[in-house]
Amino acid sequence: MGRAGSRIVRRALFSVVLTASIGIIAGESLPNIASAHEPGVVRVVTIKDTKGQNPYGFSPKKLVITVGTRVVWRNQSSAPHTVTAKGEHPYFSSGTKKLIAPGHHWAFTFHKTGTFHYYCIVHPFMTGTVVVKKS
Repeated sequence: MGRAGSRIVRRALFSVVLTASIGIIAGESLPNIASAHEPGVVRVVTIKDTKGQNPYGFSPKKLVITVGTRVVWRNQSSAPHTVTAKGEHPYFSSGTKKLIAPGHHWAFTFHKTGTFHYYCIVHPFMTGTVVVKKS
């Protein structure tokens, strides 16, 4: 491939990456090439401000995925949060030393089946569930 061909390939690749990045920044979910229940797919949970008694929440509150799926928690709320599995030895945790700040995210790839209930340590009324099934 000559210089012109390489330049065209680089421009096309840049365009794809830029388009995906703009969609993510604009709040769109990440594009799924495979169906939502196939391994390797990225799913997004939004942390958002809510109305009513509890000022924050996870959306969706319950997510059903398959083993190998990466879940990204995006904080679109006005406060910092955590994502922590319930239990004595949590399967996943975003940690408490550096909270998920507004405009930031945290991700985890699920490698085992089960039902995982999670919450925000800072705001314990914020709860969610991830159900992980076999492929």
